[in-house]
Amino acid sequence: MASSTEKQNQATREVCVQISGIKASGLPAKVGFFSGLFYIRVKSDGVAKKTRTTKYTKNGGDFVATWEENIMFSAPESSKVQIEVFARRFFLSYKLIKKTESKESLADLLVHADTPVELELLEEGHAAGRLIFRICKNDPGAGNTNLESFTSPPTSPISLPSPTSNTSPHDVPPSTSGE
Repeated sequence: MASSTEKQNQATREVCVQISGIKASGLPAKVGFFSGLFYIRVKSDGVAKKTRTTKYTKNGGDFVATWEENIMFSAPESSKVQIEVFARRFFLSYKLIKKTESKESLADLLVHADTPVELELLEEGHAAGRLIFRICKNDPGAGNTNLESFTSPPTSPISLPSPTSNTSPHDVPPSTSGE
């Protein structure tokens, strides 16, 4: 049986993770004066990392943005993770348009290290798109021991439970309040 000290160490153990192959769908065609410039910010336990901006592509009737770069950060395994999508609104102004719920911990996400993770993107509390990415532990001292997670052929994404059962199409432009 584990002692309370062992449980506390496990809950506060810090891990270095790498998120790659990020793809967001259900994006608006235009926000403010600009169309199709987006970036992602990952927040976990006070750590915030963001990607460079990227343009969307039209996939059928859906607007999808893909980021080729990786995001690496360290945080406790028990910390909750929230991923936000920002859209360019004016010349140097970006607006938060969608985000995931922050109910999944790093430990929850790392269980699916060999397959893509799929989370629901919310806009004003309603389902408004999907976010797909790969995640693995990254040991900076020993190199990435889970590199095969990034080089193996894609498999079907794992969908984590979502808080809403009905998904509605994203037809309404985001509100004009900015961050």
